[in-house]
Amino acid sequence: MESKNIFSKSGIIITIILIAIPVIVASIVVIIRAYAVLNNYLKKKELEKFNEYLKGLSPEEVQKLEPRKNKLGQ
Repeated sequence: MESKNIFSKSGIIITIILIAIPVIVASIVVIIRAYAVLNNYLKKKELEKFNEYLKGLSPEEVQKLEPRKNKLGQ
């Protein structure tokens, strides 16, 4: 009996490659989605922090920001 390495057969190599391709693609998709979720979370936190800042403004500071708001709205 001849003992050969199982990975030297072409059928096994092709099967491993065909299994690995979807796993690699799925991993990339998961990483991209996780990155997008993280960015979304960080933007929401920044927006919440900015909203808290705006709530703490005095009426005089709000009056100073009104012209800028009107210019940006156009």
